[in-house]
Amino acid sequence: MRYEHPFLTDCHINNVVFESYILAKAALSEDTYEAALKYMKNSSLFKNSFAFYPVFMNMVKEKEVIISDEFFPALYDSLSSQSSSILKTRVEINQDECEPINLNVSLENSEYGTEDCITMFLHDVDDFTVGASLGNTTIMGDFDVTLSGRNVVLNAPVEIDCRILKSKCSELSLLRIYEKENPGNNNQIYISCQELCTIVDDQGHITNLKHSDCDFYIRSNKRPAFPFSQFYSGIPIDKKDPDYLKFQKLRRIILQFRGHKRGELAKMKDKILNRNAYGIGRSTVNALVANGIIYERNHLYVIDEDKFMKILGMSYDNMINSEINDKVRKFLCSY
Repeated sequence: MRYEHPFLTDCHINNVVFESYILAKAALSEDTYEAALKYMKNSSLFKNSFAFYPVFMNMVKEKEVIISDEFFPALYDSLSSQSSSILKTRVEINQDECEPINLNVSLENSEYGTEDCITMFLHDVDDFTVGASLGNTTIMGDFDVTLSGRNVVLNAPVEIDCRILKSKCSELSLLRIYEKENPGNNNQIYISCQELCTIVDDQGHITNLKHSDCDFYIRSNKRPAFPFSQFYSGIPIDKKDPDYLKFQKLRRIILQFRGHKRGELAKMKDKILNRNAYGIGRSTVNALVANGIIYERNHLYVIDEDKFMKILGMSYDNMINSEINDKVRKFLCSY
C-alpha cells in the first residue's frame, strides 16, 4: 500500500498556507533557501503565493532580514494580493548608504491605516530582476535592473533609477491606476539609466510595449531603440554635477509623497525622518520644513504645492522627470 501524506502529492504541497510556511522557513535559512527557490521556480509545483507574505512576516521577529533577491517577486506578488488597491502597497529599493553592496528593500502595506513594513537586505546584487508586476515602487542604485517574464506590468507610479535597464520580457504593459483610487499627481512611470537595452525573448521577439494613458519618461545617456525611443526625454543629470547628490536626495524625499483622498501630497512624518536620520537627508528635510515647502499636520508631512512651485520653480511632475533649474540650485546651496 502506498503511503500518502495529507499535505503532499507527488512532491507538491497541497495546502497553500502550509506551503507558504515551509517556503518562508526555508527562505530564511542558508541551508535550505536554494531548495525553496528551486520549488518556487517550478511552475508545475508553485502556483499561487498569496499567503507567502503574511506567513513570512509572522516569522520575522525583528522586521529586518537578509534574504536572496530572488524571493522578491513572490513576496511582492503576495503583498499586492493582500491589498484592495495597488496604492495600499509601497515598495522602495535603495542602495544601502553604509553598505553599498546591500540593497535596502522596504515593503509596506497600509491596507488598514497602519504601515506594516519589512526591510530586507539583499546582499551583493549586481542585476535585480522584476517579475510579473510592479506598482507604487521606487528602485534606485548602482546596479542593473532586468524586466523578465512573458508579461510584465508596471502600474504607475513607478520610478527606476539604475545602471542599465534590460527589457527581456515578451510584453510590457504601462498602466495608469484608476483616478478614483489615485488622486494627485501619481501617474508617472520614470526611468533613468545609463542605457536601456531591449533583449529578444526566447522566441526571438523584441518587447511588445503596451502604453496606457500614464505619463512615461525615459532619461538615458543615449536614445533607446524601438519601442522605447518615442518616450525619450534626454540625458539624466550628470553624476559629476556638484549638486547631484543633494538633488537626488531631494527627489527621493519628494517621491515618497503620495496623493491622499483630500487631493494633497502627504507622507507619514516618522517615515520621512527615519529614512533621513542623518547627513544630507536630514539637512534636506530641515530645509524643506524651514522654507515651508513641507509642513507638519498631525502625524503627516504635507507638501505646500504653492510654495513648492514658488521656491523650487517647478511642479511635482517636473521633479519626477528629474529636471533641475536655477531656483532648485539656489535651494540646494542654502544648506
